[in-house]
Amino acid sequence: MRRGLAYSAAWASGQKLEVYPSTCGEPQNSSPAANEVMKFVSPQKVTDAPATAATVA
Repeated sequence: MRRGLAYSAAWASGQKLEVYPSTCGEPQNSSPAANEVMKFVSPQKVTDAPATAATVA
């Protein structure tokens, strides 16, 4: 996760980021409201200690 940067910004050496090792669970469909797109929820489980002060190599 990079904070304060646009999603479209290219990755660059030296940028600060947070790393959360995780595994996605099975998706669960949600009931849509009228004129709404289908949605789903997928739980994420953190599998190891996060690195909250990592740097892009």
